[in-house]
Amino acid sequence: MKKVIIVCIAIVLFTGLAQTNAFAQKGFRIGIVGGPQISTLYNKDDFAKDNIVYEGKLTINQNEGLALGYNFTSKVGLGLDIRYSQQGQRYTIDWAAANPILAGTPKSEFYQKNNYIKIPLMLTINTNPDKATMFVFKIGPQLSLLTRSIEKTDLSLAPSIDRSDYYSKLDYGAVIGLGARIRLMSVLFLDAGLRVDADFTNAENTSYAFYNSSRASTTNASAGLDLGLHLLIK
Repeated sequence: MKKVIIVCIAIVLFTGLAQTNAFAQKGFRIGIVGGPQISTLYNKDDFAKDNIVYEGKLTINQNEGLALGYNFTSKVGLGLDIRYSQQGQRYTIDWAAANPILAGTPKSEFYQKNNYIKIPLMLTINTNPDKATMFVFKIGPQLSLLTRSIEKTDLSLAPSIDRSDYYSKLDYGAVIGLGARIRLMSVLFLDAGLRVDADFTNAENTSYAFYNSSRASTTNASAGLDLGLHLLIK
């Protein structure tokens, strides 16, 4: 994925230097996108105040990918991204709180790491494209395809466990974004903004043999900076 993105950056820059079109936004767009993000696998049972065993931790990771788009007018269009997103949840387990027999046992660190291919289809709206800087709003549905699920721990007996069967292979959700688009050349633009997404379906596989049916639904979500380099193609 990283090699593909590097090649795309080179193509975008080369083509941008070679073109001298007008400033209008109407037409096809291609680019590369990505950025740092905070993710969570939020389950109200885990994060409940009376749950003294589990403690969720700040989880920072990243996403990167390709962006395609078409503007029907100078201000309205559709966008389609294909992103590789590293997500999940860091947390600790207090063994002493779980069982008094384990009093004195140190807490254990866990990182449930889920990697996804995210495919959002977005309505995009931008302000005046004749300005050197415009604002862009994006919103739409999103598919999240699970590619890998690994639980990493600081336990010497089980430092890494494959949890692919425990999580859903396909989730449905939505994404929203807002940011600035800066014109570098007549057809080359730099985007910088914020992006938030969340799945509506349960991130955990309810068909898993050992799934706890009384457990609340788990929401897979992320929020972070969204950076991009886009080329307008007439």
